[in-house]
Amino acid sequence: MHKIYRDVTFVLIATLLLFSACTPDNETTGDDRDSFTGGWTCRDSSKSTGDVQPLYSVNIAKSGTADTVIIYNFYNLGGNTSVMALVSGNSIVIPSQTDDSYLMSGSGLFSHDAITINYTAKLGNAADNGTAVYSR
Repeated sequence: MHKIYRDVTFVLIATLLLFSACTPDNETTGDDRDSFTGGWTCRDSSKSTGDVQPLYSVNIAKSGTADTVIIYNFYNLGGNTSVMALVSGNSIVIPSQTDDSYLMSGSGLFSHDAITINYTAKLGNAADNGTAVYSR
């Protein structure tokens, strides 16, 4: 009888240790920006013209304060151009700002390992309203 108790106790303890040692895959570090940072492939589509642009690369990096990221090559303007964005939860907002002569603004969401940003890129009087979809 003691052998059965010992065996059952061992199995129960081993099972508890196994489950207590695991952490969920979606557990975050507490920094909302972690979901957004890294390299992405982007597909832009213009709501203004209906054009769909070829795929291009974008990189998102943390910057300064706890909610700020920099999006490099936003709107496919080149790797040295960038826009600043603010992250909160799964939301991202690009406050109105000028980069490479374009006035940029937009907002979007991170969902299922993709980011979708609705934006406006204005050059002079011409405005392009589009959607950028970032995927890995």
